[in-house]
Amino acid sequence: MSMSTGLMSSLNSINLNQYLSMQSMSSGKQLNTAADNPAGMAQSVSYTVQLSGTAQAMSNAQDASSMLNVAQGGVAQVGSDLQNISTLSVQAGDGALNASDKRAIQAQINQSVQDINQTANNTQFNGKTLLNGTQNLSAQNGPNVGNTQSVPSTNLTASSLGVSGVNVTTSAGQVSALSSVSSAIDQVSASGASLGAAQTGLNVSQSTQGAAYNNLSAANGTLGDTNYASSASSLARSNIRQQATMYALNMYNDTQKSVLTLFP
Repeated sequence: MSMSTGLMSSLNSINLNQYLSMQSMSSGKQLNTAADNPAGMAQSVSYTVQLSGTAQAMSNAQDASSMLNVAQGGVAQVGSDLQNISTLSVQAGDGALNASDKRAIQAQINQSVQDINQTANNTQFNGKTLLNGTQNLSAQNGPNVGNTQSVPSTNLTASSLGVSGVNVTTSAGQVSALSSVSSAIDQVSASGASLGAAQTGLNVSQSTQGAAYNNLSAANGTLGDTNYASSASSLARSNIRQQATMYALNMYNDTQKSVLTLFP
């Protein structure tokens, strides 16, 4: 191989390095095509898929957490209605009350029972009824199979709570009402605790997935993002080598011309 051919080959290699350095700096990416680093590109694609799945899982967990907030608001309302029924049931035990008084108390209790059913049947999130036992819900809270958080099925209708038939107009009914309402309050408290535990699980999941996302993003950035200091240094070296090679090539061409003049 002649000196001229060697210099041209070196110049082509330098020009390619210059192009790659400028491409990396302009795009902000070290990996612009699979040819840049096949193994690195495959790993970056894997990271990108995981990042996308993790981000969606975090969004799912946030939606589920919002749904549980709505459910817990309904649970609190049912608890308030039960407390009202309990107070009225105690009041109905006042021996000084006549039949008309007890009927008035019963009317208030009936209204509270209706309110309980209304809350249980109308507490919804995105069209899903949350407190009448008709939904079995779960949330995909991670990017992999099995990363799910179950949402407890909760039935807080008056019949499920055992207070739909409360009648305090008789002495026996008033005593029974106190027992039924006490059990119902315990059931609502347990439901609230179960929903709260599920929400805690979702919060932990969001925190865990958030940390995983940040770590994956950092790893992908290290793998794929441009190191501007390194790229700038490489470009500067290529520029110097290009200038030196061009100078050597020009000198070689001038020498060849001088040699040719010796042979008229």
